[in-house]
Amino acid sequence: SFGWIHHTPHPKAVIQEIKKILKPEGELRMMIYSTYSTKNLMIKWRLATPEAQKNCPLFQTYTKHDIHTLLDGFEVYDCHKDHIFTYKIKEYKEHIYKKRLPWNVTPGWLFKIFEKTLGWHYLIKAKNKTSL
Repeated sequence: SFGWIHHTPHPKAVIQEIKKILKPEGELRMMIYSTYSTKNLMIKWRLATPEAQKNCPLFQTYTKHDIHTLLDGFEVYDCHKDHIFTYKIKEYKEHIYKKRLPWNVTPGWLFKIFEKTLGWHYLIKAKNKTSL
């Protein structure tokens, strides 16, 4: 799942259905939005929307604690943040990749620190506990 569970009204129910159909040796890989991120802060300040298109009807964000609660019954063995969208939206939609402030003046090494601590995406890998 890359980017849709956090748009459903009942993500726990989705995870329970995944748990039912996941093969014993299977692996759950998913991406969900992070509560503690530059993007979520911008959304709260009304400087951004959750998606590039307007009027996204529903989205949820998660902390690491929320993720472990959501994935009860799974062994989460990788959970890390990634992705800060750095481009100007108008230009990006035209396939012109101009970075906006402050990302256009942020050194690469510092950007990676921001991305790993305040990234918008949690990337998660988990296995069914019953298969371990």
